[in-house]
Amino acid sequence: MGQLTERPAARPQPLEKLVDALRSAGLLIDAPHSASGAAITGVRADSRAVQPGELFCAVRGTVTDGHEFVTDAVARGAAAVVVERTVDVSVPAVIVIDGQEAARIAGQTWYDRPGDRLRLIGVTGTNGKTTTVALIRHVLNHRGTAASIGTLGAIAGSGEAVPSTAGVLTTPGPVDLQATLAEFVKRGTTDVALEASSHSLDQGRLDGLALAAGVFTNLSRDHLDYHTSMEDYLAAKMRLATCLGLDGVEVVNRDDASWERMPVGARRVTFGLHPSADVTALVHRVDASGSRFQLAGRFGQAWVDLPLLGDFNVPNALGAAAC
Repeated sequence: MGQLTERPAARPQPLEKLVDALRSAGLLIDAPHSASGAAITGVRADSRAVQPGELFCAVRGTVTDGHEFVTDAVARGAAAVVVERTVDVSVPAVIVIDGQEAARIAGQTWYDRPGDRLRLIGVTGTNGKTTTVALIRHVLNHRGTAASIGTLGAIAGSGEAVPSTAGVLTTPGPVDLQATLAEFVKRGTTDVALEASSHSLDQGRLDGLALAAGVFTNLSRDHLDYHTSMEDYLAAKMRLATCLGLDGVEVVNRDDASWERMPVGARRVTFGLHPSADVTALVHRVDASGSRFQLAGRFGQAWVDLPLLGDFNVPNALGAAAC
């Protein structure tokens, strides 16, 4: 379930606060009377990382089922557990309809919805996510307050790595994502660009966040060990559009016909080498030093020197510029 992460000791919160949040979300089936007087010191979805006093959320994954580790979590000191079925444990067991969604709600509630205090940009697609996220972070980081989350880990504006399961997982799990965003808030972060894998979108890990923009790079055959078909894979990727805030912008690769099947949102900017793209590259050359091209489109023109090898990085740069 990803690498273990160390978190500083937190002030205890009433378990009842999280139970109320689960109830408001329509997820609660039952909570024992003992939950009303209990307090917790943290929230985890990885039994191996549980510290004494924390709440363990059992999440059913594609490979393992968190319910198999409830006993282990309690042995490690869990003060309460969130489960989808009755379990025989000595601590309060809160029963919910959906453990994955409950873990997300519990994480958001514990960390006081850190995503609401950040400008969030999600990037999805088969290829180009990591580079596009890095470029967006670079462009927005003139004050040292832009961070990123993805296969390279969780990186603060200072360039320092932040403890997170990012890097092991492209997109952290439902609780650790909230913990990572909360740590960024503590560090004065204003913007976060994050990779949104098809797995994470399918599992709803980004649900509840209001993204300022969603970037769609490209789509090719991949991850069919998880998704049953290319149709399911495309549907998972397109789910990023549902995570946009009211003023959120879809930033779509005009060169990839796959995205033509995605309903057009209220705001959309296209990029690519296609002449009708809102952001394109008119004249470009690629050599051993990188690329040089003229950024053009309805937002104006500018010459760009991109010190990244490979012509495939030109569309990645266009996507970052469009965003």
